[in-house]
Amino acid sequence: DVAAIDRLCARPCWAEETFAGELALEVAYYTVALLDGRIAGYFGSIVIPDEAHVTTIGVHPDHRRQGLAEALLRDFLTHAIANGCRRVTLEVREGNAAAIDLYQKLG
Repeated sequence: DVAAIDRLCARPCWAEETFAGELALEVAYYTVALLDGRIAGYFGSIVIPDEAHVTTIGVHPDHRRQGLAEALLRDFLTHAIANGCRRVTLEVREGNAAAIDLYQKLG
């Protein structure tokens, strides 16, 4: 389901094998947002001592602008802080105003 949602996001999508490889990493932190028992969004990161890197985030187009991405990001930040992270990095396309607004909102 995560790979299917990823294919709907406006960027080069990840192959299912990429998600599987990430999930196999001991330092990976992945979570999903469920609506009515179905995956509506996902979040992935790498968390190492003192630092974390957001690797992927996506929300199904039918469920955007409902706060799911913010909830996923807040969950991750709570996890990262609890695990000693002092810095979070990410990459975002210059034209992705919605993502930039979210990241700026959460500092």
